Amino acid sequence: MGLVKTWQQLLGMRLILGALEAGYFPGASYLLSTWYDRYELGRRFAGFYVIGSVANAFTGIMAYGLMQMNGIAGLEGWRWIFIIEGLLTCVIAVAGYIFIPPFPDDPNAHKTWGFLNRSEVNYVIRKVEADRGDSQLEPFTIARFLRGGKDWKCYVFGMLICMATIPAYALAYFMPIILNQGMGYSVAKAQLMTAPPYITQAVYQLAFGFISDKYKARGPFIIWNCLVQIIGITVMGWGKGNGVRYFGVIVLCCGMAANLPIIFTYQSNNVRGQWKRAFSSTIMVSMAAVGGIIGSLVFRPQDAPSYRPGLTTCLTGAVLTLITTSFLIVYFKWVNKKADRGEMVLEESESFRYTI
Repeated sequence: MGLVKTWQQLLGMRLILGALEAGYFPGASYLLSTWYDRYELGRRFAGFYVIGSVANAFTGIMAYGLMQMNGIAGLEGWRWIFIIEGLLTCVIAVAGYIFIPPFPDDPNAHKTWGFLNRSEVNYVIRKVEADRGDSQLEPFTIARFLRGGKDWKCYVFGMLICMATIPAYALAYFMPIILNQGMGYSVAKAQLMTAPPYITQAVYQLAFGFISDKYKARGPFIIWNCLVQIIGITVMGWGKGNGVRYFGVIVLCCGMAANLPIIFTYQSNNVRGQWKRAFSSTIMVSMAAVGGIIGSLVFRPQDAPSYRPGLTTCLTGAVLTLITTSFLIVYFKWVNKKADRGEMVLEESESFRYTI
């Protein structure tokens, strides 16, 4: 992408990049869910997202530094951003191939760089089996994979992550522009000022991963973080003074960032069956991409400096996330009580109960 000559070439390369990376996130989230029981997953998903938050904290600084390479080898600064960051990604991909373990039921799982010995892998399998009874992976067939589409919860979780990702992608794309055009900071200072919100959200994100695991609950924490988002959006859009509005940016970042791993954990906790969970993860990542498309369009140049139409869209996403989560909490409590009374079996397992 750093060497293209026309916008058509750039578009084509971006489409290829999107196609090649499309399976990464659903595969990663599914792999995590096979190694940990339901109430160990929250902090693992949070840790997965924290890496992205920390990377975002330094992306602005790194981009500003790479822009100073403008003219080297006859290339503009923006081209060097693509080239250098692309090379770093390739190096990390090689390390991932070496160090990321396979699924626990893989006969060679214990051979991955001494990750775990055979008895430790067997312990993981027994623990996951005791938790939800689906540690053994059935052979793949298209029919078995698509069977997960019969469960309406897969689509509700997809809508949940779609709405939650709208503010996440909107800020990821537009935070420097909002700080520059909306608050009047220079381009250089706006890039540097993206770091504190991302660092703060990383700490907040990880904390809520541990807290939601400790209390074995997801929905109430999603609702709390929706309220945090609503406060942040309100302060950011209607606060007086740049300092107050910048504080709103930090609050919004915390609320929206903490919800993303919790929602993925919520789905993993309440969808039983390996291929069904794989199907649900695919739906979620696809819907997250839809949220990303919406988020990439909400902050328009003509709405500066307040960007209130875009913030209203983000506010709508937070409110809909809150309402949908409230519905799931009420539904899960209701069917759990019915299962306790012996009136129904949940997820084809008499011992299974939904996580609230």
